[in-house]
Amino acid sequence: MARDVKDRLRGKLDEVHAVAAERLSKAEARVFSDVLEAFYARSADDELTAEPPEAIYGASLALWKLGATRTPGAPKVRVYNPRMEDHGWESGHTVIEIVNDDMPFLVDSLTVLFNKRGLDVHRLLHP
Repeated sequence: MARDVKDRLRGKLDEVHAVAAERLSKAEARVFSDVLEAFYARSADDELTAEPPEAIYGASLALWKLGATRTPGAPKVRVYNPRMEDHGWESGHTVIEIVNDDMPFLVDSLTVLFNKRGLDVHRLLHP
């Protein structure tokens, strides 16, 4: 079963690579391709395979670009509700993007905080 999930995820990522090839320059698409693979290298999220490739592309591109503007040693945080006209992709969920140096227990601490406040985590991407 796990192999089947990985195969479906691989197929979905191939679709996302195709979207990137259409929308980015060749040089950007090559770098984005590496970033995309790093983002999802350890993912076994079968729900992700139900997402449209454009949504995965938009979310991944937004996080990559946020990280590209970060100064090492300084965290970068963005909370927003993606809308097509403003962000080039959309989601029915509020998105919290955090790019920072390695900080043990940060993900666990934030998840506990969200749960205590009654906020559900729809998807967690932690490469």
